[in-house]
This record gives sequence, C-alpha cells and structure tokens, in this order.
Amino acid sequence: MPKLLMILSQLRYRRCQYMDLIETAEKQGCSRPEVMLVLKPRVVPHYPWEVLSRLYRFEVTEDIGRGARNMLLEALESFDAKDIRIICLDEENQELAAGLREEFQIPGPKREDVRPFRDKVAMKDRWQAAGVKTPKFLKIAFSYADLVRSETYDHIVQVIGSNFVLKPVDGAGAASTYIISNKNEYDAALSMCERNKKYSAEETIVGTMFHADSVAVDNAIVFAEVCLFNKPPLKLVHGETVGALLLTPTNPLRAKLLRLNEGALRALPQFDKVTHLEGFIDNRTGEAIALEVAARPAGAEIVPLLTQATGVSLSEAAFALQAELPYQMTARHMSSGGWVYYPKQPGRIRRAAVQITACASEWMWMVEPGETTVGSTNFADRAAGVVFWEEEREAEQTFKDLCSFEPITYA
Repeated sequence: MPKLLMILSQLRYRRCQYMDLIETAEKQGCSRPEVMLVLKPRVVPHYPWEVLSRLYRFEVTEDIGRGARNMLLEALESFDAKDIRIICLDEENQELAAGLREEFQIPGPKREDVRPFRDKVAMKDRWQAAGVKTPKFLKIAFSYADLVRSETYDHIVQVIGSNFVLKPVDGAGAASTYIISNKNEYDAALSMCERNKKYSAEETIVGTMFHADSVAVDNAIVFAEVCLFNKPPLKLVHGETVGALLLTPTNPLRAKLLRLNEGALRALPQFDKVTHLEGFIDNRTGEAIALEVAARPAGAEIVPLLTQATGVSLSEAAFALQAELPYQMTARHMSSGGWVYYPKQPGRIRRAAVQITACASEWMWMVEPGETTVGSTNFADRAAGVVFWEEEREAEQTFKDLCSFEPITYA
C-alpha cells in the first residue's frame, strides 16, 4: 500500500468522494495513506471544508504543474518515491501526472503509456495499424501557422474530402472542435482556433454516435457499458439538446460496439485504467468506427448514470486503481437510463422547470431565472442537465421525452 497520495484535480469533489474510499480501505485492514491535493481556484467552492481539513496538505493554484512539483519536492524529504502515487482523473493533467512520475521515479503510467490516449493522431495511427476502423485522417499535427497557409485547406480536401472535422490533437469535451464543409467555414474556424494548440483533421462521419466506458485490469476489460447519443455532443454549442441512452444487455448493437471497444483498447498501451471511448455507427455501411478514447472516467452525467444502473462507479474505480486501494466491483444491470444536457441560448431567462417523470431522476441547474446568457461555448457550458434511471421497456420513451423537453423559457 502507498503511504502518500498526491491528487491533481480540476473536478468537483462529488465526482469522486475519495476520502470515503480511503476510509473503506482502512476498515478492511489497509494502512491509511496521507493525502495531498493540488487544485485550481474554480474548484475550491466544490470541496467541503471537512474534506480539505483532513488532508496532509493542499494547494490552490492556477499552475497545477508547478504546485505539484513543489509539493513533491517537499514530500520526498519525508517519503520514499516508491511509497507515493499520483492520482489524476481529468483529461488535461494526464501527461503532467505521467511526467512527474518519470521525473521523481514514482510508480505508475509514464509518458509513453499516456501519450497515445492524448494524441489523437498517434492514437488513430495505432488503430489503423491494428485494423481498427477509424475515419480517414491526416497523420499530421497542424500548428496554427500551418492551418492559415492557403495550401493546407486544399491538401486536407484532397486527402479527406470537403467534409471534415478540425480539432485539437489533445483536446477534450468538444472544445475548439469545428465541423467544416467549405472554405468559408474553414476560415471562420481559424478565427476561433487557439493559437498555441496543434490540430488534427479527420473525415466527418454521418451516423449514430456512441460512447463506451470500460475498466481494464491486468490487460483485460473487466467492465464495459455502451450508450447511444441522440446526436453528437458538439451539437450542444449549436443550441441543440444532447443526451445518451444506456444500451441494455439484450440490445443487439451492444455486443458489436463492445467488440470495437476491445480492439481499440488492445491496440494502445496496457496499464490498469478506466477509459471513455467515442465512436460512430456509419449510416452508409453500418460499420462501427472509433473516433477517440481517453484514459480517464467519462464526463457529462455518465458516471452517476452507470453507478446507479450497474452498481459500478467509474470515478471510484479509477481512483482505486491509481491509488492501489482495494475496490469491490460487482457489475449488475439494475436498470436502464440516460442523461440529457440542455444548451444555453442567447437571452434573459424568464422561467426554469423540470420535466416530471415517473422514474428516478436528478436535475442539475447551471443558470437561474433573471440571468442573461449567451449560447453554449463548449460541452461543459450548459444551462441544465438531467440523469434518470428506469426499467428497460420505459427508458427509451422517457429519453425521447426529455430530449424534446424545453426546461428554460427565455424572455
């Protein structure tokens, strides 16, 4: 058992209540590790003081890397590197955590393990070599200077076609992602691109989008579930409602998509992890196509959905694997369910209301009456969300009703 855990966090505490996991492990006879936490200022209000007050040390900083490195240097005066574990459950700090493990010789995944889960070009290159179906893509990471050259657009169209997606090589949550179908849209996207990022270009797939969420231990997938989107998450920033419905074991699509998920994970570095894969079922061919995968628990309301529907918390599983804590994982389908996100629209909010359902549900509000909003700018920038759990035969209709519901009235 490790003696010290250092957590790099940009997530709210409710996403993973790890102190409860540590206390449970202690009750099972494990020695209790000390806990250090590095978090960004925007997350602090979402951490209970009773949690922060029990930590060995915590630091609030915009520069997670510098804060973590300074804390490690001090910790290594009292702890051996082999007794420390670095925990990271968010996308942005995966490579930072891997780099710190390398620098200080701390056990856990290193840069070469993590990089193919962050670099979408390297990821698809591995998939292509392993025979995993992917969209057509260019094996180039474009700088902003590359993108603004007139010949770049022509080259992308020549190789991929006129309909393509431009997105950061190491992006997450549909941020700075643009669907392009002509030169005017390409030029408009360039005006919004982040200058310091590298971008990839890939074919636009027309079809039904899905996500597959897994737990892999000792090179084997020990848990996996699939949900179908009503429409791609990027549609939220275009003012459309987005959600996903859990596929139950009797759904014939589920096995097909889980086979793709297994092949995609097998082609990438093997270490104990939780993964979130997104892909499409191509409308023309019916083929399952892998878009990208991340080595961390899913966002949106996928974790609470699966926790209630199957009894497995992906956040707790990811924390336990990285911290080397015991975690009892007995998956069982207790219900179906889904989640739905509602976009912000330009205007002043006059009224907000929930959709009354017969099933168990939980609503989350990011806005309130009287507030003036602009449109959603990314997938996290939503007006409201709901997660629900229901019997299989009723879940599909409830999902349709929630997707068509408009919870917010604008003046």
